[in-house]
Amino acid sequence: MFSHIYLNRIKASVRDRQMLFWTFLFPLILATLFKMSFSNLNANEVFQAIPIAVVNNKAYQADTTLQQVLQAVSSPNEQNPNEQPLFRLEELSDEKAAAALDEDRVVGYLVPGSTFGVVVSRSGVRQTILKSFCDDYLQKRAAIEQIILSNPDMLPALLEQTSQPFEVIEDKPVSSAEADNVLSYFYALIAMTCLYGGFWGLKEVIAIQANLSPQAARLNVAPVHKMKIFASSLLAALSIHYLSILILLAYMQFILSINIGNHIAVILLATLSGSLLGVSLGGFIAAVTRLSEAIKNAMLIGVSMVSSFLSGLMIVDMKYITIRAFPALRYINPANLISDAFYTLYYYDTLDKVFLSIGLQLLMALLFFVTIAMIVRRQRYASL
Repeated sequence: MFSHIYLNRIKASVRDRQMLFWTFLFPLILATLFKMSFSNLNANEVFQAIPIAVVNNKAYQADTTLQQVLQAVSSPNEQNPNEQPLFRLEELSDEKAAAALDEDRVVGYLVPGSTFGVVVSRSGVRQTILKSFCDDYLQKRAAIEQIILSNPDMLPALLEQTSQPFEVIEDKPVSSAEADNVLSYFYALIAMTCLYGGFWGLKEVIAIQANLSPQAARLNVAPVHKMKIFASSLLAALSIHYLSILILLAYMQFILSINIGNHIAVILLATLSGSLLGVSLGGFIAAVTRLSEAIKNAMLIGVSMVSSFLSGLMIVDMKYITIRAFPALRYINPANLISDAFYTLYYYDTLDKVFLSIGLQLLMALLFFVTIAMIVRRQRYASL
């Protein structure tokens, strides 16, 4: 009887064209649009030479050292022509430099003199780089001048040492994977698709609530245990939804060339846990509320969209903003848990964080399923 109900629920599900569109086709359409929209997003991360100006006054004309230093950091690297210089330099008068800053043609300009000045109109990364460069130059120049006065014999060794950048931070990447901002959007899309499994879960729970449909009334008077009907129906919903996510992953990997990782077994497990969480969420909303089917669907859409928004589906930085403001959301937001499983699987060489996310998903899904089962078992009807 279990397999009979399961197969019949599968057949009924594949005839629901509206559900098939939202859970199968809609994620594929969104993935295609993401690929078209974000294909050049990483190109914007390439460093570009920072446009700056220096006031060509008498102090600058007399300071050959400053001229040589600025020329060095503004010229292409002969050994690596593809490497961008740090600055793109213009020598201007005081008035023209100020005008260039006002027109945003430069991020700032230098004013050589008895007091070396750096003029910027706002704060930002490029302005900070300019100020850090000037601070480093002034410190090294003052140290060299002081040492020359006290011990001229140390000049050759000092020049060789100060020509090398002083590294105070050692770069140790946490992963061999290449950073890719676009992937965060696709991981959030996978999370949203998993939560769309809630539509299947909601539909199956409603299908066994006798006060909501004639079909459910007939099921409740059938000589079959209600929990057997409940289990077979949810398993059918999970099977259909899991297949939709696998199709999405295959489409992203082989058609859109989106790298979702190489740990196939872990990816399948993360997908299954996400599907379980989505289906159980929909069933939970259907079971705990005594509202109409339309309102339950609206509630599920609202929960799914808010959860996906906070996980970075629309604005990728929103995920980090909300986590900094409310750290607990990292562990209770369903979409965040699902996207984190794929994110950590791609970026980290260890699987600890992946299994933590999967474990939290399974725990949340278990709580939802237990709640659904308790409510469904206790439901009694005076007449059908």
